[in-house]
Formats: sequence, structure tokens, C-alpha cells
Amino acid sequence: MGAPAMVLVPLVVEWLKSVGVSVRFAGVASVLIAGGLAALSEAVHERPGLTPVARVALAAILVGMAGSGTYSQVHALRRTQPDQE
Repeated sequence: MGAPAMVLVPLVVEWLKSVGVSVRFAGVASVLIAGGLAALSEAVHERPGLTPVARVALAAILVGMAGSGTYSQVHALRRTQPDQE
């Protein structure tokens, strides 16, 4: 698991908070997400055929959240820039 879990868990928790999940559930969400990632990691070891599926799923989550975060950041920067004349 290692580094991917260290990146994915906070990303998914922050995304959940941004879509309206209460902050008080952040700890529970972190444990559930980490558990899901651990289960996926173990499943890949037991069934090597799942490796491509797991890679695609993890890449989709990472790239999707990175794209969403980039869009949000650009949108926020555009709102805070002073009018240029």
C-alpha cells in the first residue's frame, strides 16, 4: 500500500468533505478508505489478474481528483484576481 494510500486517503476524505459529508465523519471515512485500499492490495496479491484493474481504478481516482483540484484552484484564482485594465 504505502505511498498510494498516503496520497489517496486524504484526497478522498477531502473530496467527501467538499461534497457535503460532515467533518465529524472524517476519521471513520479515513479508516474505511484505508481498509478498502488494503483489501484491494491483498486481492491483487491473491489474484494477479486483478492488477490491471486495480491500477486503472487507482489511476482514475488520482487523475480525476487532480483534475478536479486543478479546476477548483484555477476557478478560485480567477475570482480573487483584481480587474486588469
